[in-house]
Amino acid sequence: MSDIVATIFVFFCNIIFYIKKKIFAKICFFCNILNQYFKKNLMRNTKIFILFFALFYVFTSCKKEEKMGLEVLPQSEIIKSQFYDKTEIQSFIVATDTFKIKNLSKSLIGEYEDPIFGTNKAGFITQINLSKEDVDFGENFEIDSIVFYLSLDRIFGDSIAEQELEIYEINKDLEDIDYKEDDFNDLEFYDNDGLIVSKNIVFFENEDFNDSIAINMTDENPEFKEKMQILFSDDTNLENNEIFLEKIKGFYFKSTKTGVIASVDLLNSFSCMTLFYKNSEDTTSHIFNINEDCIRLNSYERSYENTDFFSQIDDTF
Repeated sequence: MSDIVATIFVFFCNIIFYIKKKIFAKICFFCNILNQYFKKNLMRNTKIFILFFALFYVFTSCKKEEKMGLEVLPQSEIIKSQFYDKTEIQSFIVATDTFKIKNLSKSLIGEYEDPIFGTNKAGFITQINLSKEDVDFGENFEIDSIVFYLSLDRIFGDSIAEQELEIYEINKDLEDIDYKEDDFNDLEFYDNDGLIVSKNIVFFENEDFNDSIAINMTDENPEFKEKMQILFSDDTNLENNEIFLEKIKGFYFKSTKTGVIASVDLLNSFSCMTLFYKNSEDTTSHIFNINEDCIRLNSYERSYENTDFFSQIDDTF
C-alpha cells in the first residue's frame, strides 16, 4: 500500500513540476517581449510618465490664498504719487564774448566769415626773450635782416585763401595789465604808426600745407631796421630780459583778409625772431625765443550781425 502511495505522489510531483516548467517558460517569454518593448519605447514612455505625473500634481495640488503685498500695509504708510506726461522746456541762445586769452598752447590768426554764425577775427600778441644774458654783437655790428618765423599747426576755412598778415610793435607793458578787469578790445596795444610789415601769404602752395611761414620785418621797412640797429648797438639793452622788454614790449599779429584762420604754435622752437647780422669777425645770427616766460595773448572778435543766427540771440540774460 505504501508503495502505491509513493508512486502516486511521485507521479503528481512530476506533473506539477512539468506544469511549473511550462508556466515559467511562458512567463519568461512574456517578460522578454515586454523588456524588448520597453527598450524600444523608453523615451516615449518616460515622457508619457512625466506628463501624467505633472497633470496629477497640478490637479491634486491646493491653492491657499494669502495677503503678501500692498494689502498688508497700513493705509497711513502708503505713499501716493502722481505722474505727468507733459513738461515745458524753455531754452535761450545768449551771446557771450568771454574767452580765456592768456598763455594758451596755441594762438589763432586770420578772419573767417560763416554764413550762419557771422564773422570771426583772430590775432595774437607775444613777447620775445633773449636767448642768453649779456648779448654782445661785436664791433662794427650791422643788421642784415630781421625775420619772424611762425610754426603753423592747422587751418580752418578756405585752404587757398590769401591772407594779408600784419605785424605791429606794441606800446604797452603786458605785465601791468589786469586781464580779468580790463576789456581787451579797449586796451589799444598799438597804433597805426607801429605797423612794421604787411605781407600777403597763403597756407597751401601746390596742394602742400606750409607748416611754417617766414616774414621779413626789415625788407620793406628801413625805419624799423634803423631803430633796431640803434637798439642792439647798445649792449646795456641786452643785459637781461627785464631791460630788453622795456625796449621791445612785444608784437601784435593780425590779418586783414577773410577766408581762413590759422592755428599757430608759438612755443614750437621754430617760432622765433631771428636777427641776421655781421660784424668785424663774422656773419651770423641771433635768435630771440618765445617760451613759457613770454606773455602771449589771443585777440578774438565775433560778429553775428546780418546773419540768420543773430535774430535767435536773447540779450536780456
